[in-house]
Amino acid sequence: EVVAETKLSLVLKGTIAATNQDQALAIIEDSKKEEKVYAIGDPVVSGTKLHAVYPDRVILNRSGALEALKLPREFQANTGPTVRDNTQVARASTSNIRDTVAGNVSTISEVLRPTPYFVGGQQQGYRVYPGKNRRQFASLGLRPGDLIKDIGGTPLTDPTQAMQIFESLGNTDEVSVTVERNGEPQVLVLKTSQLESLNDEE
Repeated sequence: EVVAETKLSLVLKGTIAATNQDQALAIIEDSKKEEKVYAIGDPVVSGTKLHAVYPDRVILNRSGALEALKLPREFQANTGPTVRDNTQVARASTSNIRDTVAGNVSTISEVLRPTPYFVGGQQQGYRVYPGKNRRQFASLGLRPGDLIKDIGGTPLTDPTQAMQIFESLGNTDEVSVTVERNGEPQVLVLKTSQLESLNDEE
């Protein structure tokens, strides 16, 4: 089935493809140059929802019609011809993480959504935005748009570490992260153990 390219003025900035579509995310820039992170089913613009996420494109459901939004060529050029291999890597790491973190991944993705942040084609870290549970996001000490540059001393400059934020947060009770906020680096200790109480509250 051939899906026509969308005519909407959107730019796909990045994808986190996952075999389990509940964990798939897409970073899309709108006509106002604002980047936001979307999960499957989220409304992107009026009448249009995110339908599916693949390594090099996403599918939008626009009033019942499916349309494709592809990564710009400069992003594809960085990954080279190994896009299919990347898919397998993404799937393998996602399944490992899902086994390791068990129910915590879904909990954490409710709280925060990481967006890869690039400067000159090089990843500098992840900007984080609240998920559905904004209160928990704030209780971690994070602010929307914070740039997480490393987790536990590990720089987040490798795009293949896309799920490392989830993995690190799910495996520890607390984790030290370096955050750039308003251009100033700060070290925060995220008390991730309290995320487990999120399920009890709902």
